[in-house]
Amino acid sequence: TGISSIQLARKYHIANNETILLWVHRFNRFGIAGLKPRPMNLEYSSEFKIEVLNWKQRHQASLSETALHFNFSSPSTIWQWQRKFDLKGLSGLNRVRGDPKT
Repeated sequence: TGISSIQLARKYHIANNETILLWVHRFNRFGIAGLKPRPMNLEYSSEFKIEVLNWKQRHQASLSETALHFNFSSPSTIWQWQRKFDLKGLSGLNRVRGDPKT
């Protein structure tokens, strides 16, 4: 209806108008399925994480653009992977969660 993302964020008490822009982009790319909640406990291989980081670098894409391309609900996931890679290299992308499942 022509309402800006800033106005919508204020109206619905959303802290960051970038969230609304991300929703719009996800809807435009994936339709209603792009707005559905996703599981929070997804595990990604270190190879996949490298693929995502390489794509971001090759395309000089922002975190939001990369998240949209790979259908992530949050760009912060990619930011965390980049930070870990910058600090520890490839070993920083291997994640061990607690005890192995039996």
